[in-house]
Formats: sequence, C-alpha cells, structure tokens
Amino acid sequence: MIEETARQLLSDNERGTMGYYLNEYERGNIDVDALVMALFELLNTHSKVRVRADESDALIKLLSFSLQFSLLSEVRSVIAPRDIDRFDTLVL
Repeated sequence: MIEETARQLLSDNERGTMGYYLNEYERGNIDVDALVMALFELLNTHSKVRVRADESDALIKLLSFSLQFSLLSEVRSVIAPRDIDRFDTLVL
C-alpha cells in the first residue's frame, strides 16, 4: 500500500530514497525522529516543485497534500509500537 501511494506522489528517485530510509529504520540504523525528518524533507522538496509548476491550480495542491497525508498514514503501519507515540507527535 505504501508503494502504491508513493508511486502517485513521488518520482522513482524519491521512492528509492524513501525506501532506503524505511529500510534503515526497520534495521534499527536510524530512529523514528530521523525517519520522519527524512520523509518531511522528501515531501517538502516534492511539494516545492509541484507548487511552482502549478501555482494557480488549488485542486492539484489539495490533492498533493492529501496524498502526502495518506503516505504518512501508511508509513505509520511500519512504525514499531514503541515509536508510535513519538511518530504521531512528530507528524500530527
């Protein structure tokens, strides 16, 4: 499910980067704070490009925001139970 939403929102490079950080988190090489920071940076970069390309199209901006929220909600499903509260605090 994460991959499907990511495909709608991110480029191949961005999806690869997201996969890398998710894998690093799952292996215990980075903590949930670093994961969220990396994901926000990835989504922020994507949003900047999207907004510049379609500044007058509010519907596209809203759709992009909705997909970003969906993606973060789906990422939550792979967060370890011990990190859920921290993830929610950082994301919400």
